[in-house]
Amino acid sequence: MSAPQIGLFESACYAVAFLAFALAVAVVARLRARRNLLRPFTEDLMRSMRAVSWGALGASALIMLVAQHPIWGSQDSDASNAFSTMLAVLAQAVAMVLALALGRALSVSSKPEATRFAAAAAAALFAWSFGHCVIAWLHHRGYMDNGDTPYGLEGIAHALWPLIFVLAAAQLTRLTPGRDTTRAYLYDLQAIWSAAIWPALGFAGLGLWALYNPWWGTLPAQVLTPIGAIITILAYFGAAALSYVAPDVPKVRGMKWMVPAATIACAAHIFVAATLIVRWLYHRDAMTTASAGEFELWAYSGVWATLAAISLILGTRINDPVLRWIGLAVFAVTIVKVCVLDTAQLSGPIRAVSIFGVATIAAIATWLVRRSRPTPGPGDLVTVTPSARRERRRVRRRTSP
Repeated sequence: MSAPQIGLFESACYAVAFLAFALAVAVVARLRARRNLLRPFTEDLMRSMRAVSWGALGASALIMLVAQHPIWGSQDSDASNAFSTMLAVLAQAVAMVLALALGRALSVSSKPEATRFAAAAAAALFAWSFGHCVIAWLHHRGYMDNGDTPYGLEGIAHALWPLIFVLAAAQLTRLTPGRDTTRAYLYDLQAIWSAAIWPALGFAGLGLWALYNPWWGTLPAQVLTPIGAIITILAYFGAAALSYVAPDVPKVRGMKWMVPAATIACAAHIFVAATLIVRWLYHRDAMTTASAGEFELWAYSGVWATLAAISLILGTRINDPVLRWIGLAVFAVTIVKVCVLDTAQLSGPIRAVSIFGVATIAAIATWLVRRSRPTPGPGDLVTVTPSARRERRRVRRRTSP
């Protein structure tokens, strides 16, 4: 017992013990207050509960999220193995449950309470870390703390996890019933989700567009098989769908900017997915290193112009200026590519086909835009959430002759 070396799972057990002790103190305090038929809580009792809770939350977060984290902690990686790291990962799930229970035990009134909010924030951090640790353990097992780069599709999973977690937690919190004191605790959690959706949305874009992109990413995901390619493309379309519903998080911070940001993120995921589909069809597992051929360059121009036309037409029909601007921006990028890159690298016939194809798609899109009528009504503005738009369309269908 006097040996200085503390293992990964042992340190996690200490952190869990701190949280369990704070929870026990809170539960015993509630029972004493109820048994003595005094005021719900005296000031001395509340002060003791807060002090113990803050100490336990701080110590457990320092151990499990910083010093001895299963991925980036300072522990000796040679002393850990697959089983001990698995137990340390599961300990983070236990810490999440204990932190949630501690916040619930601290819910003694409907007034704002900093300690209760800290417990909710700690539970959210433990849950977020647990998801990343599960992804890393499934790919690296006992070597997840060796500093290895993401393997296979691990990076894409890391990019998607925060967005999935925040959206799922926000909906679960919104649907959970409770009394006034419990609702106050749920409001603390909702406040966390309403702010966390922004970094989750940004990290998904950073990971899928730059860090783990299978073509040009700094840590590219390895798409070696058709199954892997299908999973990758589905991940991009899934990220687009999740970005589209991001404004549905209750009381999201900066709603005025969230809806346009979510629309842009959704369109960008679809744009990158379409580009990767073309790239993979031409090069398969060599998509990271192979050079682009003439027909491949022409295919990018055609796909981008088609996406721009769809965005422009859809934005006109539903009266969404953000979609219209996205369509115009993609058209501009496509035209610049055709004029600068295609004309310099493509041969005569293919160059003519590329220019003619983009011009034809632009002409068709312009004609369809002129024939399209935006949906009437002052509510169809950019600041309306996707769920509100769907509800308005259902009302119009029911009331139309």
